[in-house]
Amino acid sequence: MYLKITLLIIFLFSSTCYAQRLDNLGKAKPVTITGGFSANSIFYNGTANRAPFTYFLNGNINANLYGLFNIPVSFAYTNQQFSFNEPSFKINRLSIHPSYKWVATHIGDVSMNFSPYTLNGHQFTGFGFDLTPNGPFKISAMYGRLVRNREYNTIEPQADPSYKRMGYGTKIVFDKNNFGVGISFFKAKDELNSLKVAFPADLRITPKENLVISLEGRITLLKKANIRVEVANSALTNDLRAERIKSNKLLSGLVNNKVSTVYHHAFKADFSYSIGNGSLGLGYERVDPQYQTLGAYYFNNDLENITVKLNQTLFKNKLNIAINTGLQRDDLNNQKQSELNRIVAAINLNLKANERLNVSGSYSNFRAHTQIKNQFDYINQVRPYENLDTLNFTQVSQNANLNINYALSQLKEKRQSVNVNVSYQNTREDQDAFLIDIPKNDSQFINGNLAYNLTLTERNLSFTGAFNSTYNTITDSEILTLGPTLAIAKQFFDKKMRTTFSSSYNTTAKDGAQQGNVLNFRLGATYRFKEKHNFNLNIIQLFRNTIAQQNVNDFTATLGYSYSFSSRKKRKNFGKTVKDKQKKKQKSIKKIETLLKINYKGYHFEGPPSSITKQIDTLNTTFQYTEKSKQQNLSILFEKIKKSEKEETKTYKKSVQNYLDVYDAISISFKTYQKEVKEILRELATDISQAHNGLQKRYI
Repeated sequence: MYLKITLLIIFLFSSTCYAQRLDNLGKAKPVTITGGFSANSIFYNGTANRAPFTYFLNGNINANLYGLFNIPVSFAYTNQQFSFNEPSFKINRLSIHPSYKWVATHIGDVSMNFSPYTLNGHQFTGFGFDLTPNGPFKISAMYGRLVRNREYNTIEPQADPSYKRMGYGTKIVFDKNNFGVGISFFKAKDELNSLKVAFPADLRITPKENLVISLEGRITLLKKANIRVEVANSALTNDLRAERIKSNKLLSGLVNNKVSTVYHHAFKADFSYSIGNGSLGLGYERVDPQYQTLGAYYFNNDLENITVKLNQTLFKNKLNIAINTGLQRDDLNNQKQSELNRIVAAINLNLKANERLNVSGSYSNFRAHTQIKNQFDYINQVRPYENLDTLNFTQVSQNANLNINYALSQLKEKRQSVNVNVSYQNTREDQDAFLIDIPKNDSQFINGNLAYNLTLTERNLSFTGAFNSTYNTITDSEILTLGPTLAIAKQFFDKKMRTTFSSSYNTTAKDGAQQGNVLNFRLGATYRFKEKHNFNLNIIQLFRNTIAQQNVNDFTATLGYSYSFSSRKKRKNFGKTVKDKQKKKQKSIKKIETLLKINYKGYHFEGPPSSITKQIDTLNTTFQYTEKSKQQNLSILFEKIKKSEKEETKTYKKSVQNYLDVYDAISISFKTYQKEVKEILRELATDISQAHNGLQKRYI
């Protein structure tokens, strides 16, 4: 029923808008089709437990009707089978997104966002739409399957069964210039009869139902102060099979209230005020313990944050500082064995000292759901989709990062730079909502990277040399991994083909004892043919030598092709021969001029002489009411500048300086004249005001 009503609304909106634009039907092409297709195949030969051949197909097509309607369709398919894939996530998917003016629809395997506390990026198979007219109202809605049912399989007991879960929701926002309010509604429910095969009770998988309502608002005061508030209420039934009971909770009348039904709240408020070249802000957030929404894959709860935010740009935009600090605590209901109270802080600095040196640094100690991954995860992986499902855990961590980039040379034909990156992380794990309180359970991750890059522009050639290192302390173990990397990139055939070669070697030691080493070679090539066809080839050969297993060789080759098309016809230049093109190319080469920088008496010009001359020419309009003799003198000096464009650099600069000497003298006298005029106008305004007041007292 909900889906039928939604479709009817879309039909009515589309029909109404279409009737208003019938006059445009003859002005645009009836049908314009654009899109693309890509196919990638992976060949593997090694000791890992994976298929020797895998392919991925992706495509998208968009049909535009009369320049009014857009009907995009996308699909993805692969023969890759993941043994432990999340039941609610589909690898093979198809989505269509027809749109018309301010009406956008989403059909198939899609995702939408209402609010961080309601529907937040959860993929569903169904239908949704966004209505964003020019007025203050914005409406979004969705309906579909959030999780597909999966039966229990004794062959793969690690793959948990799941009930079929359906959901629907809507969001309505009223937004004006300085004021806005919105409401989000989301409901999800498992189907009791979607599973036929019995499964062990110790898996603790139960049919659930969830209803979440969120209210949000914002207001702008004095054009500088902004206030945002959001409050959410979630009713979650953990087991629909439980006994029904009565409740006087706020949302109890909208759900099947059971013994297992729990109600939780979330609240967030932000205040910001613009100061100088930045802003000052204050934030507060509180999320009840066990707060959960079935419209998100992961959610942090049992926390209270009070934060102060400062963002400012200093020293003529060379330094940017962003500070976010405050207080954080958990165990809001005093039910845990341990409580965490700490000062949280995040500091980001970006310094552009000059044209060559850039420095950035950051520090934070926030609680975050993070996956630790260093550069060796990329260096040692043998396929693009490796390390996707590694251990995720909540961290109470400290993070620091420093990046320094220095350009040794910035010549047009040769560029050199050095980059240094150091990151540090101290982590304490929190799994299954309980803090693992084990001595020495803290982990430290220190990553370091030193890289040198050389680019020869005219030869389309670049070299990169780097040295990577990672030092980890996990429980009582110390692990050190380090090694060099060399990379070369070259472009051919007028930059249509790009080739890369890289090699890395790294060795790992644990508690001082050698654990193994890895040597790999990578070869890649991409080629663009007639702007529509793209070919790519990547080959990885990896040699791994470890204590557990000697001489492991992995070979991976990835071959890909992509094609983009459009029914729009490009304009062609007829009548031009090869000789004409060569002449045009020779003319363009002659036009290349030397780049200059002129800083004189506070005036700054940069570029080729012809460009600087045009910039100076714009100055002539400033003194159009000056004496004619002075204007003629400037015109004579300007003509000398134009004549000296093709002469030596010193001659051209001298002509510019002579012009600026006269121009600056006129500018000083003109500013004095403007100052006197303003003073006279101010006195006239005072006299007029006094005369007006005198008349008002006399006759009123």
